[in-house]
Amino acid sequence: MVVHRIEDDQQMEDPAVPVEPQWENAIPEDLVDHPLLLAMQESESPFLVTNPRLPGNPIVYVNNGFLDMTGFSEDRVTGRNCRFMQGPATDPVVVAKMRDAIDEGRDITVTLLNYRADGSTFYNHIIISTIKDPDTDEVLYFVGLTEEVAAPPTTSETDTAITDLDDQENMNS
Repeated sequence: MVVHRIEDDQQMEDPAVPVEPQWENAIPEDLVDHPLLLAMQESESPFLVTNPRLPGNPIVYVNNGFLDMTGFSEDRVTGRNCRFMQGPATDPVVVAKMRDAIDEGRDITVTLLNYRADGSTFYNHIIISTIKDPDTDEVLYFVGLTEEVAAPPTTSETDTAITDLDDQENMNS
């Protein structure tokens, strides 16, 4: 089995090794009528849902767009944390920013080098949004909208986007 070291406690497994299916790929019942999920199901954009209330924040649902983009099958994805798509060339700084946002229950947008089932790499532009309990503010799910992009934005593009957002917020104040 070929294994790439990610962190002391995380490894990317060889996709050729079968995984015992143990998870059903289904939108959680409490999200079936959620407006965000309804809209995303109408689009064919790749997305997934994770449940941070379960150990390891596993993927509980992926759509066909995500499976097509990554080359993984449902049984290789559901029940696992998204980090299985990381590898030796994945930027640990971006991973840390994502981990911090998830740990803090915040939305975040990043572009990350990920690995497909066949081992090839791609830049994955990821928008992670929280779905929270309206009464307790507890994070119930994370929804990840993903898109393959040619390359991550350059620092100047990122700075411009942040400046544009700041300008827009100032105009709305």
